Amino acid sequence: MPDESVSTVNQRDQLLRMVKSLNPKLVTIVEQDMHTNTAPFFPRFVEAYNYYSSMFDSLDATLPRGSQDRVNVERQCLARDIVNIVACEVRKLIREYSERYTAKEEMGALHFGWEDKSLIFASAWR
Repeated sequence: MPDESVSTVNQRDQLLRMVKSLNPKLVTIVEQDMHTNTAPFFPRFVEAYNYYSSMFDSLDATLPRGSQDRVNVERQCLARDIVNIVACEVRKLIREYSERYTAKEEMGALHFGWEDKSLIFASAWR
């Protein structure tokens, strides 16, 4: 679900109303125990950093670093989640301050800039 601080439409509440309308006998929710929905950027960043540090520590304890299973988990699950946390904040900042700021992904790197000029880029690799 989108971050409530970015989206004005609260899809969580819509989903809960829809589930309630089904009149279920039991509802079970499983979600990440990470509080990044409404906090300002820095506390969200710290929360995400601590959460994913623990997640990677748990992978270290169970899967060798060269394992294809581990690579799949890191690339298909964790990397996408981490990028979404940052990307939502970038979109919010761009909307609030100026549409002339830019953020785009190109060849696995994030580029942040002003108008057509990339000023900063971020990438990670092994």
